Amino acid sequence: MNNRFMRGSRGVRLGIATASLLALVASSANAATLSGNIISSGGGHGLYYVFVIHLGIVDPLAGTDVLTTAGHWEVNGVSDGTYFVLAYRDINANLIPGREEPMGFFGSPLPKPVVISGGQSVAGVDVSLQQVNAAAELLGKVTYAGQQQGRIWVLPHLGPDFEFLNVRGIPATITEPGAYQSFALQSGEYFVTAYMDVNGNLMHDEGEPIGTSRAVTVDVTPGVTYSNIDIALTLNSSAVEEKTWSKVKSLYQK
Repeated sequence: MNNRFMRGSRGVRLGIATASLLALVASSANAATLSGNIISSGGGHGLYYVFVIHLGIVDPLAGTDVLTTAGHWEVNGVSDGTYFVLAYRDINANLIPGREEPMGFFGSPLPKPVVISGGQSVAGVDVSLQQVNAAAELLGKVTYAGQQQGRIWVLPHLGPDFEFLNVRGIPATITEPGAYQSFALQSGEYFVTAYMDVNGNLMHDEGEPIGTSRAVTVDVTPGVTYSNIDIALTLNSSAVEEKTWSKVKSLYQK
């Protein structure tokens, strides 16, 4: 059997995290292909998820691939720009990277950017998977007392300002208010922001509930956990932009 179970976003209920921040990029006339290999020596079972993340505020998720076994992956239709590649094995089938699950970036232990220029494809973007014991586990609860509905995204960031370039952790996603689990990848003073994606465009818009946790001083050491990083979602406006399902509708289907 070919080790590619599905490709792109078709039929995939995305997890991250990945994370941060997340919408699909439309292919262009000079679109390229990113490809490489997933390298994993661990046992167990579960699908391998690959995420190509665009460095920018707009359309941060460029594409995905899903494999049944470790090996070759590729994402087509990637426009010129700078990207990071994240992969993990979803052993417990909850669509979120966990401490017990192997994951990795291209360029591990720190993410290394991949640059697409002039529509030229890039191969050899290999990702070695390891369990995330070296990261700091962040645990908390998201609460919301309003009537709006939508998938909730949780993003750890350095400093109080919720901006894409400040995100230094693995995004988490939950279908309704409740407990979340995420991971910080470097030491520092963290805040965790969560928002409810009411209109389905994977970004936070005016009128969507949002909230930020207290400050947490994180020291990234193997096996460390920080708990009770709770977040209350509130509204900052009454207007919400029109739904934008695009290619991500399956993400919101339970």
